[in-house]
Formats: sequence, C-alpha cells, structure tokens
Amino acid sequence: MKRSAVFLTAFLSLAGVAWALDPLPEVVQEPGYSTWTLQADLPLVKLEDAMRDLKSTDKFRHARALTALGLKTEYEGRGEYAPPQIDEPIEASAQFLGFERRKMAVLTAPVKGHHRWYAVILRQEGNGEDYWRARQVFLFNTDPEAGLSQSFPDILGDDIRFWQVGHAIKDDIYGRAQVTSLFRYDETGRMRLTYQELSDAYLTAKFVGRSLRLQQSLVFNHDQKIIRKLDMRAYPWMRREEFEHYLGVETQQAKPSKAWTEKETFAWDPADFNFYGADQELAKLYHARSPFIRREAARRLGEHLKSVPKRMAEAAFKDKDPMVRIQVALALAAIGDPLALPAVEKALHNFDEDDSVREALEAAETRLNAVKAESGALSTPDTQN
Repeated sequence: MKRSAVFLTAFLSLAGVAWALDPLPEVVQEPGYSTWTLQADLPLVKLEDAMRDLKSTDKFRHARALTALGLKTEYEGRGEYAPPQIDEPIEASAQFLGFERRKMAVLTAPVKGHHRWYAVILRQEGNGEDYWRARQVFLFNTDPEAGLSQSFPDILGDDIRFWQVGHAIKDDIYGRAQVTSLFRYDETGRMRLTYQELSDAYLTAKFVGRSLRLQQSLVFNHDQKIIRKLDMRAYPWMRREEFEHYLGVETQQAKPSKAWTEKETFAWDPADFNFYGADQELAKLYHARSPFIRREAARRLGEHLKSVPKRMAEAAFKDKDPMVRIQVALALAAIGDPLALPAVEKALHNFDEDDSVREALEAAETRLNAVKAESGALSTPDTQN
C-alpha cells in the first residue's frame, strides 16, 4: 500500500477527527485506518490495570490510563478537546509477533458508537509478563454492527504470528466494504501492513446487471502463501438498504440468481515485506479469466507501482469488462505516470464507452496531464537567473 505520512496538524484537517498527543506524532494514513508510533519514555503498565482504569469512572485513573497508552485528548470541534469516550468491549491479547522471543500485546477498545476502534500495540519490557510499554497506536474505521475482529495466524509456519484485523474501508468500486488486513512486526519495531483485501462487499447492479455479494476466506498452508477463496452471489437488482435487510437470512429464503467461487494466490515477498508481487499481479491482469480477479489486480498495481507497464495501460481500452477498465483508469491516475497518457486518450476515443468508464478515464487524463505539466515545470531552467 502507498503510504502518505503527514504531521498531525495535516491529519486533523483531512480526517475531521484530531488527536492532541505530546509530542506530536507522525501519522501514517492507510485505507481504513491511521497509525502512529509513540515516544519511548511512556510508563510501564499492567494490562489488567490499564483495562480496569479505562473502564473507571474515576477521572484521574481514566486519564492516567490514556496517558500511559499514548492517548490524551480527542478534538471535538469548535476548538474543544475532551478525553476519548472509550466503550466496551475492552480486550487484550499477548502474542509472539516478532522474531524476538518477547511478547507483544494488542489492547483494543471502541470509541462510543463503535464506528472507530483503537488498537494499542504494547511490548513486554519489564522483568515479567505483567509489565508492558505502549509502542504504537492504530485507529481503525469500523462498521458499528460488525465492529472490529482480530486473530493471530501463523502464515509462514515458523511460529511467528501475524496480526489479522477485520475492519471497514471506503472503496472506489464498492463504496463501504469490510476488509481483512494483515500486519507483521518488523525490524524497526513497528507493525507494518503486508496484505489488505475485501472480505465482505456488496456491489449494486450497475454494469453487471445484478446485485453482487462477495465474501472471502483465507487459507494459510504455512508455505509462505495465502490462498484467497471468494464466494460470489448475484441477486436480482435491489437497493443496498434492501439487500442488507436480508443479511443473515437463510439462502433458501433469499436465493441468489447465480452463485460461483473464485480463487487466487499470493506469495510472501520478504524483501518488500508484503504478499503483493508486481509480476504476479500483472499476470493476473493479463490472463485471469475472472473479471473480478483482473479488477483487483489492477487496484493492487495502482497501489504499488511507480511507473506503468505498457500492457497495463492497454487494459484501459482492451479489457472486455467495464469495471476492469474503470479500475485500470483509477490505477493509472494513482500511479501518476504520464507515459500512460496515450493509452488513456485512445480509450477516450471510444464513443460507445459507458459514461462511468468515460468519467474515470477523463479523471485519469486530467491527473496525468497535471503530473506531466508539473514535471515539465520542474525540469525547465529558470531563464530569469
């Protein structure tokens, strides 16, 4: 995933929810969450004490727990700051998440309303397992009903566990969707994102002719690979609200018009610390029979590449699926390589193209022209000196 690190002041204006921490941390914004590391001199805490004090009605104890976990006040607008309103359930789990034989702890707690969820990463640094120091904070976006879920799979088979989190994102194609994110503790002493894919999403009937429900399951064979299995169900057209009314209803009572499965594989690349390789994603975009697999491959390429391969740009007008062409256009804009401009302009010459595809292509053209103009201005010598 592309990371954009900004100082807290910039984050406040973008996110609408602000934090006042001392000193100001460097915030990294990712799809569906933000994270920042903490100063190294926070006090040692006991997990059970921290959980108890977060629930306490005693303002002194509550404030002490927030400070020890690196959380102080939350911006509420109009220049007002107040302690974050922590809600139940407050949970903690200790795991071996790094090569050091020293446990890490993950303490999770929702903000009131459960639309956001804290996760504080603590490292065992005392003489016993009861003493921990907060190292990193995550703030996840969540669906109030689904909340946040977590587990600790051993993907590589070497008894080094990943942190798997289920939370919510805003997606360009699906709108609101649930994702599975995998994090691993790295050599710099922080949890890093290595994998993030849609786990539960709903697509309205636009283009595909039917409403579509996607649900994923992940298989870990301890061979440095992830097998992603997708359960796809198409329904007659209905609004999102109407469809969600049927969530949890037995299949016999809300029978899909079509049901099928897809499968794709991701291989661990320790050099880049993730499960996404450009070559394997390009191969999926070029050769996968499923338009869904091609679409997701285009999205990943847009998040990872810094220059556009020729055949990827050609998919903007050659792929048979309109949703794939939209995703390729979004990816080309995200990469920002002006060399993709001829392919985008060629795709725009197709006057039979759907309006939504054309809108995505025009947005990509505007973005690429802006990058081209900016790079040209930077390379032009100052003739006035």
